[in-house]
Amino acid sequence: MSNPANITELLEEQIRNLPLEELPRLLGQLLRAQALLLARLPGPPNWLERANYMASPYQQLTDGAVPRAGETVPSLEPRTEPLLDVEQAAKHLGMSAKWLYRNYRRLPHVLMGDGKKPRIRFRRCDLDAWVARHRMQ
Repeated sequence: MSNPANITELLEEQIRNLPLEELPRLLGQLLRAQALLLARLPGPPNWLERANYMASPYQQLTDGAVPRAGETVPSLEPRTEPLLDVEQAAKHLGMSAKWLYRNYRRLPHVLMGDGKKPRIRFRRCDLDAWVARHRMQ
């Protein structure tokens, strides 16, 4: 196995010499590599489980694609749409509330409150983006 420091040095050298038109493709590959690295970790730290998961606008694009001229990029503005509770989110997804309770950690969600049973809330746009990313083609 190569030393991670050596891999980083080689990657930085390649990035410096890469033509500009290849940068978007490389960014997508780096996002995939990051996902592979995160998947190998034994589990999320406690603080991450409680964090308000919100996919970045660029993660919401399919396959790490970079928008082309004329395409819209998801807004970086704070979201003001109302939060959905488990029942509403389950109805929106076409699933049961029981399924959503079992699988909410895999979906973008917001935990409201602390303690043993915080309230689980969802944003409709985050659910739609998650479905779009996980759609079988």
